[in-house]
This record gives sequence, C-alpha cells and structure tokens, in this order.
Amino acid sequence: MTARTPGASGEWLELQTPHFTIDTDLAELPALAVARNLEDIRTALIAVAWTGAHNPPRGRIDVVVFRTPTEFDRYSGLSAQVEGLARSRAGFRRLLSFCPGANGGIPTVVTHEMAHDLSQWFLPIQPTWFAEGMATFLENTRYDADTQTAVLGGASETRLKWLGQSGGFTSSQTLFEATTAIDLDPRVSASFYASAWLFVHYLLNEDGDRFAAFQSRLAHLQEWQEAWQASFPGLTPHALDELVAAYMKQGGKFVTLALPVPREVVEPKLRRLSAAEASGVRASLAQAGQLELAEPEAEEALRLDPSELRALSVRFHALDATASDTTAADTRLGIAQKAVGAHPASSDAWLLLAQARGPGPERAAALQKAQQLEPEHPGVLTLLAEQLVREQRAADALAYTRLALQRSPASFQLVQLHLAALVANHKCSDAQLLERNAEQQFAQGCTATSNGVSSSCTDVLRQAWSTTGSACSGRAPAGPAPAAFHSP
Repeated sequence: MTARTPGASGEWLELQTPHFTIDTDLAELPALAVARNLEDIRTALIAVAWTGAHNPPRGRIDVVVFRTPTEFDRYSGLSAQVEGLARSRAGFRRLLSFCPGANGGIPTVVTHEMAHDLSQWFLPIQPTWFAEGMATFLENTRYDADTQTAVLGGASETRLKWLGQSGGFTSSQTLFEATTAIDLDPRVSASFYASAWLFVHYLLNEDGDRFAAFQSRLAHLQEWQEAWQASFPGLTPHALDELVAAYMKQGGKFVTLALPVPREVVEPKLRRLSAAEASGVRASLAQAGQLELAEPEAEEALRLDPSELRALSVRFHALDATASDTTAADTRLGIAQKAVGAHPASSDAWLLLAQARGPGPERAAALQKAQQLEPEHPGVLTLLAEQLVREQRAADALAYTRLALQRSPASFQLVQLHLAALVANHKCSDAQLLERNAEQQFAQGCTATSNGVSSSCTDVLRQAWSTTGSACSGRAPAGPAPAAFHSP
C-alpha cells in the first residue's frame, strides 16, 4: 500500500554548508538564505560566548526546514505554538527542524538549540539549570550581515514578562534539583526556563569571575555541585535567591552588547532531491515522534528507490537490535549491506553496517571507513571506543570518547567508556571527578546489565571503578567491556 503524503508532490532541496546538512521544500532563494543564516548565527554564537576558543566546535548538524507551519507540525508531532525542535540521541547527530520566518529568519528556539550544541562541545556534562539558562541567555543573539555585528545580552522581554505575570522566579533550590526542564504543566516549564535565564544572567553580570571558574570545573567533568561549592563557597541557595531578587529589584543589568564579528563567506552546495529522498527525509524526522507517519513515508521512499538511505535507516532502527532471533539480525545486516552498496560515500551507511556486525574485524573495517568519511560522527566514535575497550586497549579509546562526549548526549555507555579510557591513561583525578559526576547523572531511572546481572547504573559504575581504579596506582589497566543498559 502506498500512502499519500502532503509534501510528496513538492520539490525538495539539499544544501551542504561547512556545519549543516539542510533538507527543505523551500524554493531555492529562501533555502539559500536559511543556509547562510544558520552559519551566520553559529559564527556569532561562538564569537560572543566562546571568544578565543583554541579548539572551536567541529561536526555537523542535520536540519529539516519546512515551507509551511502545517507540514512542520505534521511531521514533528508538535503543536502549532512550537516554532522549531531539536532532537539529540546518543550516537546520532543533532537534528533541527523548523519553519523559517520572513527572509529566512531563524526562530529563537533554533538559536537556543544551536547554543546547546555548541555549549556541549566545551562542557560535555552540564546540570539542567545551567544548560537551559545559558541557552536561553544566548537564544536572542542576532547577527546583522550588513554591518557584520552580533548583538546579545539584552533583556529577554518574553522571559521578563513571564516572571512578572507569574509573580516571581523559581527558587534556586528547585532549579538545582531539577533533572529536566520539561513539566506536564507548561506553566512550570515556562517558569523554569525564565528563572534559569535570570540566574545565569545574574551570575554572568554580577559574579562573572566565580561563574567562569565554575564553568572551568564543569569543563573538566567535575560533578556540578562539587564545582559549585568550590567556586561559590558558602553561597547557599537561599542567599543566592536573595541576591537575585535584589538584582531584579534594582532593574538588573540588561545591557545590550554589539560586537564586531566578521562574516564567513559561505556558498552552500545545492542539489535537488528525488521524490524517494524527500520521503526518506520526512520518514527520518517522523521516526522520532510520529511513528504512524514514519513507516508509510519509508515505504513510499523504498517503493520509488529500494536503496534510499534514510528509509533504509528507518527500517534498520525499527528492528530490535537486542532481539534473540536471527531473523531480525539477518534483516538488519541485509539492510546495511544494501545501504553500503548503494551509498559507499556515506558515513551513515557504513555505521549501519558496523552496527549490524558483531565485534570483530568486519565491524572494525566498517568503522574505519565511516570514520574516514566523517571523523566527528558520534555513533562512529562511540563504537570505535567500545571496540578498543573490548580489545583491552582502553588507553587508545580516550580521543574517541572525549570527542563523542562533545558531539552526543552523555549516555551511560559513553560515560562508562570514557571512564575506562581515563583510568587506562592514568588520568586519575579526571577519572575520580567523572565517576562522582556519573553517579549523580545516572542516579535515577537507569539500570544496567553487567556479566548477566542487572543492577543500577550507579552500582555498575562503582564496581567498574573498584576494578579499574587500581590502574592509577601503576598496575596494568584492564578496561571492562561496557555494560548493556537501558534508561526509561
């Protein structure tokens, strides 16, 4: 059965820029404007927030841009009130999707999510209040291409209006205890974002040196509460609330800064997608939130082109990788082989083949090819690190785990691999900081299976630390194979 999809008849384009792969049903000129605006905002964010960074962020972001809000709403699964979305999954590139404003304008939420992506490069593990507060602080950054000027730091009228209407900010104690910014009650979520923005704004403007020291400790993967105590000794949540309240009462320092930022010349590479590829794009986006649309779109894509890569990937990931029956494993392998045969220049295709293969030389060869094609792909980096740890070569995995943490959410598997790599390299202080950090990060809702025994992720980490931590005293390191895990 072939499902009709609303966007199937429109032409789709792909635009490649240095940091984005953009698929869109926009016409050519507005599509080019969006591509250049994305690169401009990225350049501006790095310049205003991480000036002088010696190791600027690398890697790519996938972007799907819809011409109409209706189509965006349909395939994102979100309400009409949402301007854009971001999806971050362990082992995948970050995905952005939105409907642009006039003249290819980038919605605020997209700038917010780009700030998250860039911030993770410098601070791979962050507390929720800091991550959302910093991204919300940076989301109003604007770039004027004519004057080559970036503007930031002013008051967020939306956040201030909400704080005024709601009668005040969420206490720092509540912010500090939160593990997510999203609540079933949208008013609670709105208060969290507004309050996190206010606290970060206060710390940047009124206590910048100590806040910079706090961020430096986060960059070394120190558990954030320990980093806070070391950077702000004696500053209790109640005292912080009083300082922020006084700051607001005095009107705050919502000073707008304009900084010169030379524009990087970007000429996007454009090609027209086939109808099969367009369906594959929509299937890939829908897979994360609209499963009832993902399969019909994948079916349509594969009807038109049996080797369409995104549709093959959707089918591949729809199969349970942990299933015990050989049918699923054989099907996944067949899909991966078809993907590589049709798309030998795609890192995504080679990653599928590596995921379909068990540990061994065939997986190693596929990973090597994928890495050559895309050195910063988080899924490739994680599997490379896992392979080295399994081969008792954890010391060689450190470069991969460090980069993977900068490009992908800090999953339990990835943190465990990084811990083993740090220990194997006798980076004892860093390993101890990470182990304590990870215990807090995965204290709730995460279970793992190690050597056939299921227990909490925290217990697995402690056990791994007790068996590998001795390497720091000079004995030969023995990195454990990563545990199977799940986190609801």
